[in-house]
Amino acid sequence: MAKRFQFRLETVRKLRRRAQDAQSRVVAQAAGALASAKRQREDIETRLSQSACDTRDVQTAGALDLNQVRAHQIHRGWLQRELRDTTAELTLRQQTLDAERVKLAGAAKHRKVIEKLHDRRRAYHGDAVRREEQGLTDEAAGQMFLRTHRSDDGGPRS
Repeated sequence: MAKRFQFRLETVRKLRRRAQDAQSRVVAQAAGALASAKRQREDIETRLSQSACDTRDVQTAGALDLNQVRAHQIHRGWLQRELRDTTAELTLRQQTLDAERVKLAGAAKHRKVIEKLHDRRRAYHGDAVRREEQGLTDEAAGQMFLRTHRSDDGGPRS
């Protein structure tokens, strides 16, 4: 009976799989942060557009209230700074996501290497088992042949 297949680097294989899974979670978190920053930027862009419409409405409505116009300008300036800051944050989060994806690709590559080694070793083990079984089968067939050959010749039987 052949020995059961045992991969000596099974611990390394498990560790690499866990490392890839952990990196996948990091990539997912970075993607979530990027999506959040995109939503925040879109919200600010919408508010900035609305502020521009409000300023235009104030300027076209009859009597001009300079305090109100100035307040709208200050608010738009604040929104533009927020938009600039959010865009910078968005760029940073995109770079972070790209870096994490590169790490994930590396982790996947390392796992794939150990998986290929595992598959090769399993195939080699299977071939060895088949060769061993074939040898036993050949030996049994040879003995059967000798027994039948001896009994046909009238020779001694064992």
